[in-house]
Amino acid sequence: MSTVEKGKPTPVARYEAVVEDHLARARSRIRLLDTTAALLGFLIGTFAYALGMALLDSWLKLPSLARQAAFAVYSLLALVYLGLFLVRLLGRRINPYYAARQVEQALPGAKNSLVNWLDLRHEKLPSAIRGAVSHRAARDIARADLDQVISVRRTAWLGAIVGALFLALVVLFLRSGPFQFVSLIKHAFTPFVETPIATRTVIHLVQPEGGDVTVPVGQAVSFTAQVEGKIPDPRNADALKVLYRYRQDEPYQEQPLERGDGSQWTAMVPAFQVHNGFWYKITGGAAETPEYRVQVRSIPLLTSFDVTYHFRPYLYMADQTTQDPNLEGLRGTAVTLLAHTNRRVKEGHLQIADDKRDFAAERVPEDPQALRFHLVLEKNATYRIWFTAEEGDHNNDPMPYTIKVLADSPPRVTLTQPGQDIHLPANGILRLRGAANDDFGITRLVLQKKLNGQEALPPQPYQNKKSLQQADGSYPQHLDYMDFVDLSKVTTRTGEPLHKGMVLEYWLEAADNCDFPEPNVAQSAVFKVLLDDPQDARQQAQERHQAEEEEKQQQQNQDQGSGQSPQQDHAQGRNQPQPGQEGNHQAQQGADNHPQGGGQSSQAKPQEGSNQGKDNNDLDKKLQQVEQALKNQDQKNNSGKGQSQDTKGENQGTEKNQQTQEGTQSKNEGSQAPS
Repeated sequence: MSTVEKGKPTPVARYEAVVEDHLARARSRIRLLDTTAALLGFLIGTFAYALGMALLDSWLKLPSLARQAAFAVYSLLALVYLGLFLVRLLGRRINPYYAARQVEQALPGAKNSLVNWLDLRHEKLPSAIRGAVSHRAARDIARADLDQVISVRRTAWLGAIVGALFLALVVLFLRSGPFQFVSLIKHAFTPFVETPIATRTVIHLVQPEGGDVTVPVGQAVSFTAQVEGKIPDPRNADALKVLYRYRQDEPYQEQPLERGDGSQWTAMVPAFQVHNGFWYKITGGAAETPEYRVQVRSIPLLTSFDVTYHFRPYLYMADQTTQDPNLEGLRGTAVTLLAHTNRRVKEGHLQIADDKRDFAAERVPEDPQALRFHLVLEKNATYRIWFTAEEGDHNNDPMPYTIKVLADSPPRVTLTQPGQDIHLPANGILRLRGAANDDFGITRLVLQKKLNGQEALPPQPYQNKKSLQQADGSYPQHLDYMDFVDLSKVTTRTGEPLHKGMVLEYWLEAADNCDFPEPNVAQSAVFKVLLDDPQDARQQAQERHQAEEEEKQQQQNQDQGSGQSPQQDHAQGRNQPQPGQEGNHQAQQGADNHPQGGGQSSQAKPQEGSNQGKDNNDLDKKLQQVEQALKNQDQKNNSGKGQSQDTKGENQGTEKNQQTQEGTQSKNEGSQAPS
């Protein structure tokens, strides 16, 4: 029983708990109302600033400096207000005496009962006195209606002002439209960002993209705009339209916009009205776009060419440059073609018409309006160059240009001695003379032989396989051929010597130094030797000795520079087929290597005839020297035998007459060379 009584609160404690609870509620309400009032005051200032700036800006188009100054003042006042009336309020405690007085003011007869309780609650008082004070305070505060005691009148007035200002902003929003309202508010609160005030009608240019555009000659210009907000009546003066002018000091011309899909509106300026370009803008209502420009560009065209010919190494010719796009040169010549245009180039290609080959263009870093191509002249054809400008325009129907390929003529080979079909002893000496000529150089000269029209015999190289390359790396363009065939040393495949009745065919074959695609090979006319009975060994040895001496002399003459290098000829302006000029280069081909009359080539030159005459005179002298040497030797060996000497002298006279006739025949053949 006593335990239960100790757990019950005393009356004094109950009274004090009631007073403390009511005072705490009063303090919370006071804090809430003060905080709300502070926030409403801030909203009043903000709404008033926004409304005032929006109205002034829409009417007066405030300059940036004025808007920035107003925003600075607003920001400063807002910071001071929030610091004094909101942050400070939230950081401090509501005084209980302030709450008690607020309650006592609404309770008639309270006679400071709450204030007295607050003064005495921590004092050591007798229980009876403390109980009386607490009882009275609890009774008075219990009678108070805190919702009426702590008035919301001030907060209500502030809320009404906020509502009125908000309503004014709503009216402004409805009147100006969402885009303009947002634009005005941005002007008020972000004055340091320069943006135009939006209108009730908002126009976004869709096409031409970006506004400024360049179009080819003869092309119409299309416009597409997306219109939002209020759409002006097409019958009114502020209807949507394109305003354009050809000079900036001229009045605008109008082109109405027509409704397209959804919110898009379109218009077009015909090609004949584009002229050389114009300035334009799109307007509607109070809205307009910035002024843009339409420019006219020329049609993509090729304007000029730089053509560089890189000749084959064997020609020993320096690179040559022309401006003629019609290509012409020897087969295998590499060409660098630089094509200039009137536009900045995106890509291009060169197309060979005959075989549909394409050569992709190289961009030229130092010239964005040029294209570079690399090709090799292989066969006659035509070509066109196509390209795309950076704006996407293509050149239409480009002009075709020609590719003319000149063939390197094969060598011209002649055999002038004997120059006809002859009879020789089976062990005789076949003495040969001839010449080989080429425009750029001869790399190989061989005598080919065939027995009885079927059996090919080993070839006989000129100068015993000695290289024809000269000291400077070039090859001779002209060679005087002199050689002989010792028929006694010629055998069949089975090793048998030649005998009477056999027919030996022979011809001279030459190859030039052409390296593309391969050397040209030409041959002289084919001649025949009909083999008779062998002659005596003495006469055969004499002829071989004479032939060897002549061959040595010929080699000496050849080594001393009888041939002329391509560099020398080129320095003298000979044998250079220039790009674009055929000259007589191909005309010579028709007459080369075609023998005329008696098996002789038609390409024999006056110089060859002169050289042959000179060589024949030398031959006669050598023959006489050999005859005299043989005669002296016979006299020594047969000094006591008169009859033998007479016989030998008679034979030698016969041999001399025969050799003199051969020399005369060679001389006549040399004089018969065509002039």
